[in-house]
Amino acid sequence: MEEVAEVFSRVEELYDEDKIFQAGRLLEGVISNGGESALERVRQHPRMSKIRQSCKDATDMMATMKKLDDWVICYNGKQTKVWYKAETGTKYKSLRSEAVLRADMISLLSIIYETDLHPDLFPFISESELLLQPARAKKIIRLSIQAPWPLKARETALFGYAVDGLDEDNCYFVYFREVVPEQDDCTPPAVPKDRVKMTVRRAAICFEPVSPTRTKVTTIANMDPAISFLTPAMLNWLSRAIFRLALRVFESKAQSIDRLPHASRLESGAIYVHLRERLHAFDQATWASHSRLCDEMDAARSNRSSVSIM
Repeated sequence: MEEVAEVFSRVEELYDEDKIFQAGRLLEGVISNGGESALERVRQHPRMSKIRQSCKDATDMMATMKKLDDWVICYNGKQTKVWYKAETGTKYKSLRSEAVLRADMISLLSIIYETDLHPDLFPFISESELLLQPARAKKIIRLSIQAPWPLKARETALFGYAVDGLDEDNCYFVYFREVVPEQDDCTPPAVPKDRVKMTVRRAAICFEPVSPTRTKVTTIANMDPAISFLTPAMLNWLSRAIFRLALRVFESKAQSIDRLPHASRLESGAIYVHLRERLHAFDQATWASHSRLCDEMDAARSNRSSVSIM
């Protein structure tokens, strides 16, 4: 019993540090080993059921992001790729993109995190309102998204939270889902008559450092755009247009972050102080290890050359 309590305490610590993948693996391991009794302990704990669901949501989305089965590629560029999933029997559509952006990760993260500045950066976002911030890396926001004529603007409310996977998964992951009022203690305002509700069932952005100045960004979304006549051909075109535009804006704004309002927030914001510490530790471990590996490979090649000469 004490061992389970200790593990639960560690799970809470990891969860509160945004290390949600690690928290989920630790919790599922206890449940797997402890069976029904451990599961009952989870149900009785004041936080553990909610933590488990958050861990499961993010972990499942990461697994979905990695699988390319049944996806149709609609843009195959050198640095950017875009896919859609031609699903039938459902109003929800799935989109996916992948790109290596010439920008550091913390600048890219600041563009996502500073939600009130989204309308100044992205031409297709007309409004962005923070409804609630339950924790440092958790936000509930309302977005109004421009739509081409003759469609009305779309509006959606999202609950988003960050997952610090730098220790074991070499990434920083941001998960979004539709707001559930009774679960999230937040009821979004009614959608105005001149707009249409767009439901984003779940979405995510995964940031993987390629180097200190380049970041691989993978996005995925499963949503109902509220367009009844959306054919596969239209979905193909929309996927390419939306993701390519968003990624271009994303990269260019991150590259010029020093000239944006984000710069002052990056300088002193508590979350960025924390992120810089985390990324510094990651960079030290990753690039130092890479450098040592390169040195070892060079030494091995040099030794082979010496042997062949002799």
